[in-house]
Amino acid sequence: MHHLDEMDKLREGIGLQAYGQKDPLVEYKMSGYEMFDAMTASIRKQLVEHPEEFDPRGYLKPARQAVKDMVQHKIKHVLGCSGKA
Repeated sequence: MHHLDEMDKLREGIGLQAYGQKDPLVEYKMSGYEMFDAMTASIRKQLVEHPEEFDPRGYLKPARQAVKDMVQHKIKHVLGCSGKA
């Protein structure tokens, strides 16, 4: 979630790049890639240094719940039914 918050901050401030005669979209993409690369590097470093602390089960439950909530929302609000046959 931290990475997404940082991307929002980047998006809000990227318009200032136009004053420096730089294309804001190009700068946003480049900065976003650099931030993503830094995030994945820190994850890899954490996994290498502390493999015993990594438990993928901690990520699966919230991901499954998010998918379930998204499907229920689409069935109810997008398709307009209660989800019952």
